[in-house]
Amino acid sequence: IREEQRHSAWLAGFMDLNGIPRLETHWIDSIFRQIRVLAGLELSVAVLVSAEVIAVPFYRALGRATRSPLLRALCDQILKDEDEHLEYQGRTLGLIRGGRGWSKSLRWAAHRLFQEATNVIVWIEYNAVFRAAGYGFAQFRHESMGAFEQLKRAAAHAAAAGQARARRGVAFGRPF
Repeated sequence: IREEQRHSAWLAGFMDLNGIPRLETHWIDSIFRQIRVLAGLELSVAVLVSAEVIAVPFYRALGRATRSPLLRALCDQILKDEDEHLEYQGRTLGLIRGGRGWSKSLRWAAHRLFQEATNVIVWIEYNAVFRAAGYGFAQFRHESMGAFEQLKRAAAHAAAAGQARARRGVAFGRPF
């Protein structure tokens, strides 16, 4: 979260430097915050990571659409950080959701549905950024869902490692 705040500060600084007015609030952010407040740990992480998934195509498109070398550099750094965030959040979800079973599959299916709905909302609200970079909805969705699959791979890896530790009687690197 601290790193996301740093990203916001960088972008706010860029906006101030270029005389671009800032939004005080945005309805999409408000909805995400409300869902996270009402949710337990797993749903809260899933909602948080949906924003991370969307950040991948968004900052890639913003970097392509701008002529500003500074904004391009900011987008490149944010994308690098988001890649690490997806790995971390994927491992977190993998440990929370566990290894196998229909319950885990159902939670991933619900998460995917939430991600697809988020894609539509973000496209409707921000398609000007994507279009300026030459994106259509299909490319945006493809990149977003590619990031979602990266998240799932990280989760599967963490779940498998957690199961292996449990079989050996080791929790978080220590015997139990």
